[in-house]
Amino acid sequence: MRRAELRCGELRRAELRRAELRRVELRRVELRRAELRRAAAS
Repeated sequence: MRRAELRCGELRRAELRRAELRRVELRRVELRRAELRRAAAS
């Protein structure tokens, strides 16, 4: 029982970490796109 709870917590933590990484990656892509737009505009 205890081990199942621990595993559930670890899975949730891994899921949160994956979501955080995806959010960071999306922001990086957005910044790169904005930079390219600025470079093309100038």
